Amino acid sequence: MNYKIILSTLLSLSTLACSELPTSTPASQTIDRFEVQNEVVVDTRSNLMWSRCLLGETWNGNTCEGKAKSYGWQKAQEVAKNASHAGFNDWRIPTLEELKLLADKETDVPMVKIPHINQTVFPTPNCQGATRSASNHDGHSCWQWSSTPIKDSGHYMWIVYFGYGYGSANYEADMFALRLVRDNR
Repeated sequence: MNYKIILSTLLSLSTLACSELPTSTPASQTIDRFEVQNEVVVDTRSNLMWSRCLLGETWNGNTCEGKAKSYGWQKAQEVAKNASHAGFNDWRIPTLEELKLLADKETDVPMVKIPHINQTVFPTPNCQGATRSASNHDGHSCWQWSSTPIKDSGHYMWIVYFGYGYGSANYEADMFALRLVRDNR
């Protein structure tokens, strides 16, 4: 058997096969108004870029894994300011209005018109009915900090509860999850 011919043929075939492989990652996918790009999502209405997973979780190419971390409001501010994610380092905590934009998809349950976060875009388990002091069974928090303080309250800030898509006032030392956002310039 002529091994040189076989080896030469295999090398030629492997070079041909490799030259036909895509040289870049697949293009982003659009779901509703969101342009999904692996671990980040761009809202085409607001032009904001969101982290797909909560801080503490990681994107595995299909869903968010791990356990969302909980922070007090002051620590959340510090963590967001120092965050580096998906090649960007200008992340921040969303305002109340920005965060509520994520809770505008109604449930699929007949007769229930409760806004909630798009589970395909931001894969988190269903939070409806979760107790206020707990996170759901996968460790994903249903409550997320906003950067918006309650006017004239001293130490109270707004959070959004994604079980029902509403805002709530909470003391700054309370512990909640954090989803990062940045202006998509």
